[in-house]
Amino acid sequence: MLYYHGTKLFAVRKGSYKLYFLKNNPDGYPEKLEMLEKPQLFNLSVDPSERFEISEKHPDLIADINKLIEDHKSKMVLGPNNLEKRIAK
Repeated sequence: MLYYHGTKLFAVRKGSYKLYFLKNNPDGYPEKLEMLEKPQLFNLSVDPSERFEISEKHPDLIADINKLIEDHKSKMVLGPNNLEKRIAK
């Protein structure tokens, strides 16, 4: 499952694992999203509160998730931005 904030890929979930690329900033959303220096990985089955970052222990899983992202992006067809059309009126 891919999580987007607008057009930005925020995180990807594969099974019990969730890999984050961006983090929310409590000062605001979505303008205050921050790019992480490196992706953060969590195992939601044992850490549902996402407190223990485990990316160093699972480079193979991160590589698999990155392949999923590449496949997704290669097949994605962007539709028109209806919000911008509405705002322009």
